[in-house]
Amino acid sequence: MIQNLGPRIMLGGLLTAMAATFAVAQPAPAAGRGAALYVSKGCYECHGLAAQGAFVVGPALSPLRPPLAVFSAYIRAPVGQMPPYGLAVLSQSEVEDIFAYLRGLPKAPGAAQITILAPYVAKPCEPAANHETCGQPPRAPPK
Repeated sequence: MIQNLGPRIMLGGLLTAMAATFAVAQPAPAAGRGAALYVSKGCYECHGLAAQGAFVVGPALSPLRPPLAVFSAYIRAPVGQMPPYGLAVLSQSEVEDIFAYLRGLPKAPGAAQITILAPYVAKPCEPAANHETCGQPPRAPPK
């Protein structure tokens, strides 16, 4: 009887391992589709691969704040350089998937939280501070 348990134990272990693999946090299906659409429809070309935005081309989309209705309306009839994405180019369900992807992106850290940039971030003014340099970033150390 013990000899017959070997294959069953192996099968049970395999099924447990497979279940554990799928139990790991996976992005919601809509967000996963939205990530693929964000790239395939060219959103990243102006807004960046992490939706961080670009100085001249497209604003940051992360964190995404507007509700879906506002986001959808803007995509259909944007202001500025962005081309309109009509229903022939982007279906409503695709807009919703991209929205889900962007809503799930974490907020980028501020410059003060980035070690290499922190020394150059303007400090708030103190009441007794020298107001000539108050609010100005520190100067780079001399070489």
